[in-house]
Amino acid sequence: MSMLKKVIIWTTVLAAIIGVFWLSSPSANNAASSEKPVAGMPAPDFSLPSTDGSTVTLSSFKGKQNVLVYFHEGLTCDPCMQQIPELDKYSANFSKLNVEVLSVTMDSVSSSKEAMGRYGIQSPILSYFSAQTEKDYDLTPYSMGMGRRAGHTFVLVNEQGEILWRKDYWPSVGMSVPGGTMFVSGQEIVQQVTKALGVQA
Repeated sequence: MSMLKKVIIWTTVLAAIIGVFWLSSPSANNAASSEKPVAGMPAPDFSLPSTDGSTVTLSSFKGKQNVLVYFHEGLTCDPCMQQIPELDKYSANFSKLNVEVLSVTMDSVSSSKEAMGRYGIQSPILSYFSAQTEKDYDLTPYSMGMGRRAGHTFVLVNEQGEILWRKDYWPSVGMSVPGGTMFVSGQEIVQQVTKALGVQA
């Protein structure tokens, strides 16, 4: 076999090996995945069933109210459920900011409704069990590896339907939120929302 043929063969083999490693690398996987919705981007719309019997559509608030969407792991996480009545304590603060708070989890409406009494939850809980909201908002990297379940993510959407602020409070694979937490004080969330809206505290 000539030297030229050997060089061509080995070059082809080397290129194939490099290609395999690149495709399996995290950076390549991230490039192939959908873009994470962050501040400045349009908020992916959703229409989800609620424990109060209604169907809530995010885009229905457009031109009327800002919306704070609280995505969480639901019934697999006590602190996540305790977060809902914690937010309810600050309902007057959110009302002054013209902010509607929506709690969203993967759990079925019936399961969430049954658990509301145990946690003292008064506000409705939405379910994305039959939707793909966890993909639309790239929520699963911030959970405890519970399949389709979200982590502990807050997304603030303004009246124009754009994301103003997003915070994933549970660390992802790369520990993007050092320390992480599954419960945040309502006061901190009000402060973050107030700042994002550009309102003087």
